[in-house]
Amino acid sequence: MSERKLQPSNTAGDADGDNAESWLVLRAQAGDREAMESLIRRAEPDAARYIDHLMGSADDHQDVLQLVLMTIVKKVSQLHDARLFRAWMYRIASRESFRALRAMREWNAMVDEGTAPDETPSAVALEDRILDSIDIPAMLGRLSLASRTVVSLHYVEGLSQREIAEALGLRIGTVKSRLAYGLAQLRSDVAQRM
Repeated sequence: MSERKLQPSNTAGDADGDNAESWLVLRAQAGDREAMESLIRRAEPDAARYIDHLMGSADDHQDVLQLVLMTIVKKVSQLHDARLFRAWMYRIASRESFRALRAMREWNAMVDEGTAPDETPSAVALEDRILDSIDIPAMLGRLSLASRTVVSLHYVEGLSQREIAEALGLRIGTVKSRLAYGLAQLRSDVAQRM
């Protein structure tokens, strides 16, 4: 996974940022190329970070990000409410990430890679493994995809539970239960490592 730190996005939840983003969406829908470019530049870091969290150790982050950005460009005119751009973007990112993960899982099932011989790890490798074990992104990666998605959107991207429900097409109760389950798993993981 990349070395990105888990920090809330600068644009999610900011009223002025939301208004500016809505205005960019409206201008992009009207065919303003500069507005579209600004909108993509503004959305790309948050989409990339979210995709990284969903995909875990998968290598296709950039491919998925490009698919998400191309979908935004092609389909922004279909977005009915400019204020819902973020939720719409996260829904596209979720869908494309899930597709890529499903395709990788199917590919791996078809390919028989065999097993590598056991090797004794060096002291440096063991130390690296211990340091990696307390890495928050790695802990997120051990959550189920459903919980990881909700936890990442809430705590990393700064979306409210209602915004997450809209973005993923879920009921608010489902979002709350996935969030609770994910947090319980994270607490358990931390407790085991202490």
